[in-house]
Amino acid sequence: MRRLAFCLACLLLVSGCAASPVYPTDGAYHADTDHPYFMYTSSYNLILAPSDNGFYMHVPVCLLHIDPDCTSAAPVCARPNCLHEKETDPERFEQCSAYFPYANGVNFVAWYRGVLYGLFYEETGFGENRTTLKKISQDGSRREDVLCFGDVKVVNCALIHRGSLYISLTLYDENTDSSGGLYAYSLDRPDEPPETVIELSGTGTRVISINAYGNYLYYLCSDPYAWDDRVLYAHDLNTGETFPLPGAPEGYAVTSVDFLDGKLIAGAYPKEGASDDAPRFFECGLDGSHPRELPLPGGTLGSDGRYLYLLCGPESPDGARLYVYDAAYGEVDCIGLAFDGFVPAILALYPTAGEYAILHCRERGSGKQHFYRLDKSALGSGTLRPAEFLRFDHEYMGALYRNG
Repeated sequence: MRRLAFCLACLLLVSGCAASPVYPTDGAYHADTDHPYFMYTSSYNLILAPSDNGFYMHVPVCLLHIDPDCTSAAPVCARPNCLHEKETDPERFEQCSAYFPYANGVNFVAWYRGVLYGLFYEETGFGENRTTLKKISQDGSRREDVLCFGDVKVVNCALIHRGSLYISLTLYDENTDSSGGLYAYSLDRPDEPPETVIELSGTGTRVISINAYGNYLYYLCSDPYAWDDRVLYAHDLNTGETFPLPGAPEGYAVTSVDFLDGKLIAGAYPKEGASDDAPRFFECGLDGSHPRELPLPGGTLGSDGRYLYLLCGPESPDGARLYVYDAAYGEVDCIGLAFDGFVPAILALYPTAGEYAILHCRERGSGKQHFYRLDKSALGSGTLRPAEFLRFDHEYMGALYRNG
């Protein structure tokens, strides 16, 4: 009997240890545990999350699934006879499994280790609300609370990396004084209090953007009333050390972070009133070492780890164009972007880690959204052309879409 009890105790101990995942601590990118940096752009964007079978996209009140070949999209809903975006009854519209209200400041959806997560803002009555992180079933029919952040007024940004949700929160008291900061919540131990990366209470400053690569978390701090005063910080996840990265030149403010071949690429844009309106780009090590300026034209950057994508809008001297560079900054391709019958107000690129990049365009005036796929296998051939696969109207209404 004692031997049986001892064996059972050992089994319980082993199973308990096995329940705690071990995450990488090195500076490399690991696809199964790390934040998919290649799905984010340094321009306005909706949130796309790569999954094991295509992509999930959060438009302001709807969750869509895009097939792996980027040829079509559909609401993530399992309700029979649901009209989805065509529903005119407000109550039935909210009963659609794809209904997904944004989290009071940010659209957020993430696919992490086989699980789909989303941030939700919910009114609880009596003038109170709560913001929660939920697990979402792949057909949208089930949602399960993972973390609750209480009465949060603004979610500035969030990402999941190596087992933790990193989230920038802002709260206000009855005197409208702000508090908040950047916090790390464990997804494996959700009942534990979060770790504080940086506390910003009483400063008026917010963390407005975060990114991650390897053992570093990068975040951009800014005063919402002085957007030109931005500082980019690196936080070492192994040591807890936080330090500012090399600053932008006089008259510029850092606004974006991308990664290429294990290096950090920072974009700096001119401050208000600067005489030169062209952005400048800098390369450095992941720890900020050996910074140097890059000979790239103006635009917004994205990277899939192999190629660097530079997107120029229609106001550029040569019109809307997409430049593609290799890790040595040699030009691989240059694609002119022509749009039939409308002028783009917003252009953004999601490089992805797969065969296709996704180009997002919002029309000037109407607000219609267009999505195109770019076949990377055609890079450098002179034949690459954007192919539209999704279009919807009025972003506040969600998925008013048609398959192209």
